Amino acid sequence: MIRVAAFFTLGLGVAATSVAGQDQFGRAVDVGNDGAVFIAKPGPSRGPAGVFVYRAGSDGTWELTSTLQLPGAAESGHSLSPSIAATDQGILIGAGDPDAVQGAFAFRYGEGGWNPVGPLAFRTPPPAPASGAVDFAGILRILQPPPRFVAVDGPVAAVSGPASGSGGPRMVRVYRQDGSGWAPDGEIAAPEGNRDQAFASALVVAGDEILVGSPGHGEGVVYRFGREGTAWATRGELTAEPRMADSTATPERFGTSLSVDGDRILIGAPGASNRAGAAYLFESAGDAAPTIIQAPAPAEGHGFGAAVALGNGGAVIGAPGPGPGGAGGAVYLFSQGSGGWSAPAGGPALTSDGPGAALGAAVALGDGVVVAGAPGLDGSGAATVLTVTETMEVVAEQELFAASSLQAHLGGEARCAEGDAGGFNCDGVDLVAFVPLDWLGGGSGERVSDVWGWTDPETGREYALV
Repeated sequence: MIRVAAFFTLGLGVAATSVAGQDQFGRAVDVGNDGAVFIAKPGPSRGPAGVFVYRAGSDGTWELTSTLQLPGAAESGHSLSPSIAATDQGILIGAGDPDAVQGAFAFRYGEGGWNPVGPLAFRTPPPAPASGAVDFAGILRILQPPPRFVAVDGPVAAVSGPASGSGGPRMVRVYRQDGSGWAPDGEIAAPEGNRDQAFASALVVAGDEILVGSPGHGEGVVYRFGREGTAWATRGELTAEPRMADSTATPERFGTSLSVDGDRILIGAPGASNRAGAAYLFESAGDAAPTIIQAPAPAEGHGFGAAVALGNGGAVIGAPGPGPGGAGGAVYLFSQGSGGWSAPAGGPALTSDGPGAALGAAVALGDGVVVAGAPGLDGSGAATVLTVTETMEVVAEQELFAASSLQAHLGGEARCAEGDAGGFNCDGVDLVAFVPLDWLGGGSGERVSDVWGWTDPETGREYALV
């Protein structure tokens, strides 16, 4: 089984430059054991946040088969965390509630389709603010919910999130699958002296171990935790040693991304070489020096290693910053031969010219399938599915965009009743009609840029086109 880390890239993240840009379709991706492709849309700007499930049709075309939304997402308007992890029978989705009460939500696939199997609780609800007091911290959490990151391998799952509502280091809660869902199975705190707020922004469950990245602790470190009795204890750590000679100007941010396949561990360091980036491949958790993988033509600011995936004799490495082939990021495919690791394409296998597209901010690798997210493309995001050979050569490519979940309403006026008007939330207004943007010829990233209102001179009733 291929295990791919959740990740969080500080300094290489996707900037939300518009309301639609906050959707970030493609900010997290994964591939299931049955070949299903999962693409997350963490933002709720154009329809509720959710995870889109695609499967290959008989002609090889990837088709949307399901959309997974967290319970109450449409009503609350909550976002998702930019992290998903396919399980043996379904998927874990990082929760996005402002108070981090929930760590993740689990969905299971069965004969009746996709069904939620309950949340993985993370924290107790914080106390309510004093009467009349303004909860500024709560407002900030609503505007920017603390991210949670998820990882899973078989019956064990790990979720990282804020240790407290006051900021500071993050922590990891461990869960074990039982007959009714996921039960708590311990927790992991940052080692003494580690105050990295990016602690556990990348993590992988690998058999009886959990690997946790801490890219902001010095040059970055990856901790290995194992079960000892009833607790999880540190078994060792991995570092970027020997450090690259030209990585003195910026921190390497080693541990920004992680992926494990058998005894191999691939760790991204997108800050190496003045943010050109690199990835370190450890053949085992022993003392052997790692193999350093770089882009064929390293470029400062490229962020190579911001996302990584390892398995099936190949590796996928994302570089969401500007670099060779485009200003919007790139994705590199590597295969291992007798001469070591090489890129069959001689350079990036996939590039983007769109500034801020952040192609390669998320990558995943399955059996003959590579998925790469570009969450900033055209202001709303996209993802590309590549069909590849055993030697990581691309034979087919398909770009995917988030399907609109908003349905047209042209059947006459819908009165606002109990907070609903024609399927839309309302408060004191009625819905006359709704026309989706794609009906007007709008494509990905396009939006209506004006608001027009008037008062009916005969009835005095107010109308608005929004």
